[in-house]
Amino acid sequence: EVSVIAKPNLESRDHEGAMWRVDFADDENSSAYVSLDTARFLVMRGDTWRTWDFFWMLHNMDYINRKSFNHPLIIFVAFGALWLSGTGFYLLFKSFSRADFRWLRRRRKPIVTRSTA
Repeated sequence: EVSVIAKPNLESRDHEGAMWRVDFADDENSSAYVSLDTARFLVMRGDTWRTWDFFWMLHNMDYINRKSFNHPLIIFVAFGALWLSGTGFYLLFKSFSRADFRWLRRRRKPIVTRSTA
């Protein structure tokens, strides 16, 4: 089946302008996109790519354009993780005193043996 698309859809979002969509009756349910103006082949999409793109959308949390990592929840969690790691690093050194590490500074006297010759 061949149809004309006036503007890019999610599958052809990286390309500009009107295009032909050619759907194939294969196992992958493939679709080819060809530029309407230049007749240049643009991209080929199938069920595997559509599945990958769905999970990429969930990973990015960008449910409209599926391109951006700048979702407010991701930014909030990133700053929260940065704050937790910074305060944890601060508390690592703040919660111990020099007395806690005295056992590291103690030196044992070497054992000297006399040899009889």
